[in-house]
Amino acid sequence: MGEMKNTVRMHKHPLKSAGFRVLKAPDIPSVLVELGYVSNKADLKSLTSADWREHTADSIARAIWAIAERPQLQGVLHWTDAGTATWYDFALAIAEEAHAAGLMAEKAEVTPISTADYPTAARRPANSVLDTREAIAQLGFSPAPWRAELRATLQSLKVA
Repeated sequence: MGEMKNTVRMHKHPLKSAGFRVLKAPDIPSVLVELGYVSNKADLKSLTSADWREHTADSIARAIWAIAERPQLQGVLHWTDAGTATWYDFALAIAEEAHAAGLMAEKAEVTPISTADYPTAARRPANSVLDTREAIAQLGFSPAPWRAELRATLQSLKVA
């Protein structure tokens, strides 16, 4: 971190609940992408999968490329696949889509739990959704539905 301070400007007030700092440069856009947690075994498995990274990178790359083509854009733009889902909805969809794709012989049982039942070191809101309206308006295109992206990712795992 010390060497980085000598070469790039950093935000003065990084998030205190996370172990990272956000780089800030006046003439280039700063991008922070959160795909998962290395401390989470399921996330780590995905993060080390070349197929998962390639598919995930495609969605992110489309948004970043659209931003790069518009140098006049400023401010914070949020991007995520379209639609909303709880972690339970997402886990249930994974079980359904993986079974439908033939990746699982039997459909997994998914049991919902409350946020209080799954404590983490970083405090997180009980319900949070990224507001992508400004990004969609400025970029001129909409993200793909999350369930369609999930299905495509699982199909790519089936082929691999």
